[in-house]
Amino acid sequence: MKVTNNRLPAFLTATVAGGIIVGAALAARFVRLEVVHRAVPAGILIGVGVCLVPLATTRPLAFALMVFIGACSGFFVVPLDALLQRQRSEGVGVGAAIAIQNFFENLSMLVLVSGYAAVTFMHVPVDDTAFALGLLIALTMGALTLARHSSLKTAP
Repeated sequence: MKVTNNRLPAFLTATVAGGIIVGAALAARFVRLEVVHRAVPAGILIGVGVCLVPLATTRPLAFALMVFIGACSGFFVVPLDALLQRQRSEGVGVGAAIAIQNFFENLSMLVLVSGYAAVTFMHVPVDDTAFALGLLIALTMGALTLARHSSLKTAP
């Protein structure tokens, strides 16, 4: 699907935001801090959704994928942020924890934007870049899920 105007990206962004709202509401309903690990597989689904974006050849399919990615993102981020807030109150303090979180979020954005600039400079097609990013997300989240499962098996 070719983007020929500025309206379509704005609508797609708004669709992701709507999906995030849906995912956040679902997370609030189904994920408690005691079972926060239930949210982690949604991170894998974010990567799968991003991998599928280049295959969206129609607007309805693109909008459906954006809702899916947004819902998975809301379902993933909200419980983990709640867990982080609880850890802040018990650990290093709220100010330090927020500073550390913001540092790593901004560092991650800088790395990803730099990587995107590099692949754009090398004339890598956008579809290949999207697929690679989605694969990176899915594999990273899968590795974190496997690491958690193996640490649970070895814990007394």
